[in-house]
Amino acid sequence: MQKNEISMIPMTFRANIVRKLSIPTAHNRSHHRNINQHPGNVLVLPDGKLGLLDYGMVGRLSESHRKTIAQTILALERKDKKATAQIYRENGYKATNSKGDLVDDNVLHRFASFHFDKIDLSPLTLENGETVNILELLRSTREVATPTWVEEGRRLAGLLQGVAAQAARPISLAKEWSPIAKQALGESRGSFEKKRQYI
Repeated sequence: MQKNEISMIPMTFRANIVRKLSIPTAHNRSHHRNINQHPGNVLVLPDGKLGLLDYGMVGRLSESHRKTIAQTILALERKDKKATAQIYRENGYKATNSKGDLVDDNVLHRFASFHFDKIDLSPLTLENGETVNILELLRSTREVATPTWVEEGRRLAGLLQGVAAQAARPISLAKEWSPIAKQALGESRGSFEKKRQYI
């Protein structure tokens, strides 16, 4: 979709497009996902339906990664900085800057928000009370270890955040995806319970 094309679409319709786009890309019970996500693979049809194109490169999301993403999304939706940071730490995400490893819960939560929710460039208050400029923090930070599920999730979220920004309708992906995340965790528990019955 070209920039000038989206500007001709009414604002309320744009918001609906962004929401419609976020659901099928996140909700996939077969755990398969398109790994070639970019705006050129999204087509808005004249009747308002979305066409998701080019499934030539498809990957599979493991059950454990799907569960971790769902937990992250729900922690982000609740704005639970401690839980979000704990998920990132326990699953191997690590970033550093000139001051050392970034372990502050607020920093990890903000990075997770960029990866799975929304772009928030407001100043960030650290646990020690220091306020930092988020753009300076981002410029000075180097990711040392990025789990596969973070890398894959942020590609999709980046696409959706970009489409939302282009449509002048920023959304919270965590809010849009939370029902799917709850369902994914319920399915995970259900499959665990079924396995336990056979033991």
